[in-house]
Amino acid sequence: MVKGCKGHLPEQLHLNLLTQLQAILPENYQAIFLGDGEFDGVQLQEALQSLGLDYVFRTAKLSGIVQAIRPPYLKLISVPTSRVPID
Repeated sequence: MVKGCKGHLPEQLHLNLLTQLQAILPENYQAIFLGDGEFDGVQLQEALQSLGLDYVFRTAKLSGIVQAIRPPYLKLISVPTSRVPID
């Protein structure tokens, strides 16, 4: 547990958490990293991808995403969703 002011913690603390998790998890583990909008930093996502970990971050429905094929960005609320079972 980390004591801090109300609001988001620095992304570096999230990266430190990931390093600590790596030290205690066994080899060849499967994990899904779940976090709220506070955990959606680019460096953390890059670190999770480099480790081959799946992740899900909740975020505000009014956030936007950039489409590489068709600009401009879409609001997340307008993106179709479906439920996919996790093996």
